[in-house]
Amino acid sequence: MPGEPTKLAKLEKRIENEMKQYAVVAGYFAFFFLSLTTYQKLILAEYDIGYYQYGWAVVQAMILGKVVLLGQFLHLGSRFEDRPLILTALWKSLVFALLAAALVALEHLVEALLHHRPLSAVFQLSGGHGVEMLARFQIVLVAFVPFFAVRELARMSGHDDLVEVLFARRK
Repeated sequence: MPGEPTKLAKLEKRIENEMKQYAVVAGYFAFFFLSLTTYQKLILAEYDIGYYQYGWAVVQAMILGKVVLLGQFLHLGSRFEDRPLILTALWKSLVFALLAAALVALEHLVEALLHHRPLSAVFQLSGGHGVEMLARFQIVLVAFVPFFAVRELARMSGHDDLVEVLFARRK
């Protein structure tokens, strides 16, 4: 029909929307991780932490942004969406933090296999990767709480598009 968008136009619009969503999510986590890196650098100034940590913080944010979009696509954490906001935000934070932790654990397992290290060493809590993974889980969990609270507020007000809620001019 004339005037009706083609399949290609619809796909382009969807890709554009997904990229905007991704930019907002990754941007939020980049801000969070860059702030955390600056704090760590200031506290541990005597240990001369390199500036490459800032690049790694951005990479982590981009990965976490993709994890969030993947989890949303799979409808993870939607179990308590009809409950009070705090419960929904905490539940989604926990579910998505567990998803991120599972992906980090998988990354460490693959790394151990590639470097011919024992798999048991990956999860030892007496130092090394195990303690680091627990600390990262806690940090990501804390970062997710305000993120999902804002997302749920937007959803509750009838707006599923977080980019529109945050960046569109209000009437």
